[in-house]
Amino acid sequence: MTESASHARVRQLVQPLGPAEDSCAQRLRLALAMMEAGIDMMRMNLPRGHPGECAEQISARLNRWLEQQPHNPEFRDGMHRLGKHS
Repeated sequence: MTESASHARVRQLVQPLGPAEDSCAQRLRLALAMMEAGIDMMRMNLPRGHPGECAEQISARLNRWLEQQPHNPEFRDGMHRLGKHS
């Protein structure tokens, strides 16, 4: 079975940074790329869990998922339940 482009990109992202790449800017780019990969994985996963939904419904579901993440102050109480405090 061949690896998808998304999986190959994620595998590339999780490789340790080399000494020449050890900078704040590179770490930020890595964090943003990993966030993008996570969103892409959820975007691919949602249609499998909701096969009868159209693209607009999946997009709305993805947006709701993004809005309900722990970084959102409205949902930050979930972080306290996990034992993490901001």
